[in-house]
Amino acid sequence: MTYIRGTEPFREIGILRYLIYQMANTTADGEPMGTSTEQRTPLSSSAFHVLLALAGGPLHGYGVMQSVTDAGVKIGPGTIYGALHRMQEAGWVTPAGTEKARGPLKLRQRYDLTSAGRRVLREEARRVVHTADLVRMHAVLADDGETT
Repeated sequence: MTYIRGTEPFREIGILRYLIYQMANTTADGEPMGTSTEQRTPLSSSAFHVLLALAGGPLHGYGVMQSVTDAGVKIGPGTIYGALHRMQEAGWVTPAGTEKARGPLKLRQRYDLTSAGRRVLREEARRVVHTADLVRMHAVLADDGETT
């Protein structure tokens, strides 16, 4: 079997699986996912709400959770902090310093949106608005007696 240079970690799964992995994890420009704001699929609801919470300015993880909860969405701390970690790796959020906290945690890490994170949020907001327009156009909620 022939292998492509740089695929040594993938020898046990074979070249076909490696190529499928590469196709699934790169953008149309050939960049690894996360280095571009191009989205192949919609953001998860939790990711969208985390970005939306940070649109108002830097927050620590608990502040993000409070903002999301105030918007009527229930997301647990594991989901919030996991999303913040993945978004930081993708370049969508960046550490914005720390603040003192009461209780056992002495410092809280604050996060802020990067310009790439703002672009991703705008793209997703456009997609959500487009979807809402389609729902209105097809009168999906008209059967509920609600007016839009």
